[in-house]
Amino acid sequence: MVVEFRARSSQMFDAKLSGRGKQEMDEDDLVITVVTTAEAVTVLASGEVDLFTVDRLRRAVSSCLERTGRPVVVDLSGVTFVDGHSLNVLIQLSNAARAAGTSLVLRNPSAGFERVKRLVDFDEALHVEAV
Repeated sequence: MVVEFRARSSQMFDAKLSGRGKQEMDEDDLVITVVTTAEAVTVLASGEVDLFTVDRLRRAVSSCLERTGRPVVVDLSGVTFVDGHSLNVLIQLSNAARAAGTSLVLRNPSAGFERVKRLVDFDEALHVEAV
C-alpha cells in the first residue's frame, strides 16, 4: 500500500491512498511518500527538511509509528537539505520508536546530512544506513 503525504508551503497536510505515488513539488515543498510492507514502513522524503518543513515529516513518521507498530525506515535519498533542528526532531522520533518497542532507521542520507549529524554530535543517537 502506498500513502502519499504532500505538504505544501501553506502548511497543509494531505494524505491520500493511491496505487502509485504522484509527486508534484514546488520549490518549498516537501513530498513524503509512505510505502507499507509486511516487514516495515518506508517513508520516502524529497525536498528540504528544515525548520519550516520538519513538522510535516514528524507527523508522517509519528502516524506510521502509531498505526503500524512496525519498524519505520526514513529514506533520505531525495532530501536536498537538512538542518540541525530537523536532526533533533529525528532523534525525538527515534526515541518514540524505541519507547513503542520498534525502531526508526534513516537510510541513504546525503553527505550533507552526515556532515550536519557529525557537527552537532548526533552520531550515536541515530541509526543510519547507507545503502
